[in-house]
Amino acid sequence: MNKKQLWKILKKQTYCQIKRSKIHGVGVIAIRNISKGVNPFPGVHRVKWHGLEKRELAHLPPKIVKLLYGFFAIQGKKLWIPESGLTGMDMSFYMNTSKKPNVRILGDGDKFRTMRKIKAGEELTVDYDTFSEREF
Repeated sequence: MNKKQLWKILKKQTYCQIKRSKIHGVGVIAIRNISKGVNPFPGVHRVKWHGLEKRELAHLPPKIVKLLYGFFAIQGKKLWIPESGLTGMDMSFYMNTSKKPNVRILGDGDKFRTMRKIKAGEELTVDYDTFSEREF
């Protein structure tokens, strides 16, 4: 990537920041209006996810297990963790859950899409309860 490409990303594809959330702790907040159908995290690449059961995490230190449960989605009896673990987390991992989400995660293609226009200052959310194993 050259500086011209970097300038374009910074100027036209920077949509969010991590900031205090009205929902829970910190969240992802829009710094500008985002149109419907936009990937608000264009630099995020798809990763391979592993579904681990609670018993598989028993050998890890309790502080790490707590972090894993705090950041990643539970589907059925499995906690879905990216192959990079906690070291490869990006801004998208800080989205809080909502029953009325404004971002969805796709099972193929680009990973994220806004479901409607999001206004500057609004928090980006997903519904963690609607994930399926196919989406991971």
